[in-house]
Amino acid sequence: MLEKVFSADFDLSLFDVTSDLAVAAVVALLRPKGDDGSLRYVDLTMGAGASLSPYVAAARAISEAVQSRMTFIAGARDDLVPELFSRRADPAHLLSFRARYTTHLDELPSTPIGSAQDGLDHLVEALSERGIDRLYAIELAPEWLPASVAKVFAPQLEHPDGNRRTRFGSRAFSASLL
Repeated sequence: MLEKVFSADFDLSLFDVTSDLAVAAVVALLRPKGDDGSLRYVDLTMGAGASLSPYVAAARAISEAVQSRMTFIAGARDDLVPELFSRRADPAHLLSFRARYTTHLDELPSTPIGSAQDGLDHLVEALSERGIDRLYAIELAPEWLPASVAKVFAPQLEHPDGNRRTRFGSRAFSASLL
């Protein structure tokens, strides 16, 4: 995956966003190589991934960043106004590509599991240990699809209301005070 990204002349930055749940979480930022001054808002894409394996988390983040870029190129999103395609990239986002390496994927939490059920049990236990006990799953797959697809909501996880760049809920705020 990385060979394809780099051979297509892109820069990629990965960031560790693992929380106190000890589940590897990675954010990927993708951009074409070149002059920062010529990059537009839509030239920078982001992806995020989480997994009990840090390598799977990174692969998910990278593939989502690539997918987001393809969505912009194809014009497949109907919620993007034309001004976004001419707006310059945010300089703060461009600075992210200059960040220095501080963490290796092998340093992120990794939990070997025997089965999908074992992994799910581990995640539910980790959530429960931190007081997160309300989980809601909605089946999304049509009956004819030979796979299970569900959206799971955990309303007690961090995502406070408001339009701000950095969102800290009570758990993240408490951790930042340590």
